[in-house]
Amino acid sequence: MKTLLKVFLFHIIVIFSFNAAQGQQDTRYSQFMFNGMRINPAYSGIKDHFNATAFYRHQWLQIQDAPRQMFIGIHDAVGKQDKVGLGLQLEHDKIGVDQRTNIFASYAYKFKFNKGTLSAGIQGGATFFRSALTDITTPEEIGDKAFSQDEQFVLPNFGAGLFYHSHNYYIGISIPHLLTYQKDEEDDIHTVERLTGNYREYMLTMGGQLAITEEIDFRPAFLLQYIPAEDPVEIMLNASIVVRNAAWFGITYRSNEIIKPESLNFQLAYKMDRGLKIGYSYDYTLKPLGYSSSGTHEIMVGIDLNPANNAYPRILW
Repeated sequence: MKTLLKVFLFHIIVIFSFNAAQGQQDTRYSQFMFNGMRINPAYSGIKDHFNATAFYRHQWLQIQDAPRQMFIGIHDAVGKQDKVGLGLQLEHDKIGVDQRTNIFASYAYKFKFNKGTLSAGIQGGATFFRSALTDITTPEEIGDKAFSQDEQFVLPNFGAGLFYHSHNYYIGISIPHLLTYQKDEEDDIHTVERLTGNYREYMLTMGGQLAITEEIDFRPAFLLQYIPAEDPVEIMLNASIVVRNAAWFGITYRSNEIIKPESLNFQLAYKMDRGLKIGYSYDYTLKPLGYSSSGTHEIMVGIDLNPANNAYPRILW
């Protein structure tokens, strides 16, 4: 009976790990309104000065080998009248025995449009993938040739996007990965196509601000992600209150099938006088998985080296 239980649990872990690797194409950060570079290369240099942001995300606490992600993004405006934006992003995530590292550089050009600024951006880089299959211990040490050799490979990619912002709102559209590495259902589960889940995705972001008083703003935000190779359309709806452009209190609803809820996410953030920003998010899972987990934690740290320059809109907090 114990052997049977071990075999069952082993297969559940393997299935969970590979489904996560191919289904969660890119990490979804709950504090997405602070991480424009991760979504859209046109965001590079949007603030006209040096900006750096780092995230650490630990999903589904109390579940062994659950996903963990780290992200660092830096960008700045250069050139005549700061019309050119340059950016660099590094991301690493680990799910079970699978590890993935993304390195992308971005270029954006800004110009005045209507009463705001329109930015067009491109990015290029690669995903470095490693699957430590030999670390998997099968029940009763049963040999399985599928786990006899580690796998590692590099997948190049590039993306593009547009980002427009005025004083009170912004909207952006992007395709972070234009190249697609489709899976083949007839291939073995350990092939490149099954493990990477790198499909073309389309993303739409919107946000704005409405002054409630002189010191309090209401700032809604919206993120939509669509992957044609997969049926679900993921949406994130955020409603936040910002006090004195410094203290941020927000709540986000996430759904990966439009009407089927996935989680409620609660955010707190604070921006100091010298440009240092810190943020925290707690995700409460609404799916059955939540019964086995104490939630997801996400930490954000950012810095603006020229916070006194208020030329950029407050919505680009």
